[in-house]
Amino acid sequence: MTFHKVITVRMSEELHEALKEEAYQRRISMNTLCLMKLQPPVSIYKKLPSSLDTWEQEMEKWGPAPMRMPTPSEARKRRHQELMDAFKPKPEIKEHHNG
Repeated sequence: MTFHKVITVRMSEELHEALKEEAYQRRISMNTLCLMKLQPPVSIYKKLPSSLDTWEQEMEKWGPAPMRMPTPSEARKRRHQELMDAFKPKPEIKEHHNG
């Protein structure tokens, strides 16, 4: 498939984050998600699903991903916690001598 046109769409940060999260959960690019939402209900490509519902049905056939990847915000939180833990003071270990 060859694409010929490019547009810039201005949107709120909240909408951008929601689209990014949905695309991540579906394991598709934001571009693909936007095209899916904008395309007409009847697909001109007979092999491709024509609606989001059909795409979701196709995704269900594939089954869940073997391991769920963390969302970008989950990954940031996890990394933040790892950094905080790395800089926590370590408890002193006192050696115990017998005799």
